Amino acid sequence: MRFLAMIRAAFAALATVMVTFVREGGRLVRRVVSIGSPPAPQMPFEIAEAALRDADREETKAGNEWEAIRQLAASLAAGSVRPEQVEAVSPEVVEWLRAMPRLMLCRVACASDTAIELHLHGISSMKGVLAYDREAIADYGRADPAPRRRYLRDVVNELGQMQTA
Repeated sequence: MRFLAMIRAAFAALATVMVTFVREGGRLVRRVVSIGSPPAPQMPFEIAEAALRDADREETKAGNEWEAIRQLAASLAAGSVRPEQVEAVSPEVVEWLRAMPRLMLCRVACASDTAIELHLHGISSMKGVLAYDREAIADYGRADPAPRRRYLRDVVNELGQMQTA
């Protein structure tokens, strides 16, 4: 019986130690949290947009058509196109770039001069980029997008439209 009394006393002391430990831990957390956290690191798209703004400040080099194509692709991907960027590129290339989704535009924006030149002349193609061909552009524009998944909100909207009709 004496052994069980010792175990009971140990557990009672343990509860007291735990309450003290939690109380001290709470004070530590309050001190750390009240200081504040450092600013969150920039997201990759924020870094890319900042780099694009910096690149836009520099004028496009005269005669460097590939750099103009890269800048226009990056601007289209970011959703901020300036008129002078469109004027620096031929209308066929603008049509080609506007037909592409954002992922393809990013690939063009990161491509080298040689890769862009070979792709536009049809010698070799860049992986994952729409072919520079009027028929391919038209076919890509006519293609149906991937079927969208149905969500509960879609079913509720359909039921709501059925009830109002």
